[in-house]
Amino acid sequence: MLDVVSLAFEYEDKILFQGINLSISAGTLLHVQGKNGAGKTTLLKLIAGLILPASGDIYWQGKAIHHQLNWYQAQVCYVGHKSGLCAALTVKESIVFDLKTATSLKNLEDKLVAFNLWHLVYHRCGVLSAGQKRKVALMRPLLSTTALWLLDEPFTALDKPSIALLTHYLLAHLRSGGSIVVTAHHDLPYELNPYLTTYTL
Repeated sequence: MLDVVSLAFEYEDKILFQGINLSISAGTLLHVQGKNGAGKTTLLKLIAGLILPASGDIYWQGKAIHHQLNWYQAQVCYVGHKSGLCAALTVKESIVFDLKTATSLKNLEDKLVAFNLWHLVYHRCGVLSAGQKRKVALMRPLLSTTALWLLDEPFTALDKPSIALLTHYLLAHLRSGGSIVVTAHHDLPYELNPYLTTYTL
């Protein structure tokens, strides 16, 4: 499904990493690990097609992504380690603005209620707590129909009930044949272990 071949990245004429080879099939969760500064976020951005590698290629369904970037990115949902929300938009406006695919109002309401965000739906994102902002950002993949989710530190700032709920939705995506790449400094919830492979930078 997703293949990373001999990938290298340079920053300010210094090699951050090289020789990265990965293969991610349907129904698989890849956990990218590594020390601070190892390049976890950079690797995720490369896989998302947001930045270009120094060398190597990334293939989606056998096709090089940089030759068909719009086609590829329509099937991918990326959430960075910073929530990336516009402070002036309301919660609802931010979610609807970010959606790549149509979703029913019922589905939107159900997710907001589940994550205890419904009462904040008309609040501006700038007044939200770090945990609330994180949950709003995570609505992007949870409300999308994209096959590949790229999540940079998705559990950061979440409380235990929200971690359990996010785990539930990650499992549902994997069981439906979706794929996920996650970066995290810590172990992932044990429920994800049957689908899990790890890669250390």
